[in-house]
Amino acid sequence: MGSNVNAETREVTHVFVHPEFDEETVNFDVALLKLSSPLPINERIRTICAPPSDMNFAMGLECYVTGWGSSSDNNGNGTSDESYSGFIRDR
Repeated sequence: MGSNVNAETREVTHVFVHPEFDEETVNFDVALLKLSSPLPINERIRTICAPPSDMNFAMGLECYVTGWGSSSDNNGNGTSDESYSGFIRDR
């Protein structure tokens, strides 16, 4: 991997794993990372826009997810570094 003049590097000082994360089902597979120092907000680095915790989403609403790591599609094929759209459904 080559160097990138626009890259920012920080150490991760703490990983906050979702308290209900289940390794078997991989439900609640989300975590927050605390960095050693703040990143500059600029045209390449932006904050996320998260909805309030009490917000309800309508069934069938299309949503977009992005991230990294291992996952699998409906055929069991492993994927990584993916963005995809899905729909809100009842569990």
